[in-house]
Amino acid sequence: EEPPPSPSVSSTEAQDPAALRVGIIGFGNFGQFIARGIQREGHAVLATSSFDYSDYCSAHGIRFFRSLEALCEEQPDVLLVCSSILSTESVIRAIPLAKLRPDTIVTDVLSVKQFPRNLLLEVLTSATNLQPKLYL
Repeated sequence: EEPPPSPSVSSTEAQDPAALRVGIIGFGNFGQFIARGIQREGHAVLATSSFDYSDYCSAHGIRFFRSLEALCEEQPDVLLVCSSILSTESVIRAIPLAKLRPDTIVTDVLSVKQFPRNLLLEVLTSATNLQPKLYL
């Protein structure tokens, strides 16, 4: 008999080893909307935000982290920036890139693309452990 998964592992991660672990930075209305879709596809969601959404996350099977650093230490497969355009630059520059795996996919959800594209390329290229690939 297998022991139950530890509380730090979501049921999605325990059931499907092929499931992605998607980190969401910015867990307001749009981050929560995206999280529901990610979960419907069978993937695990890790979240952090400037506000405390731990109760919401607990009720919806999402791991909430009180800091961006703690989320990145979990080395998600995908890191999705769901911040406003006004805070995007400070959020991206605050990501502790050295804590991520070199193959981590880092992306954003902004409708404006040139600004976040250039910013991500600048920040990711300056990180020694990441090799950014541009998908347009």
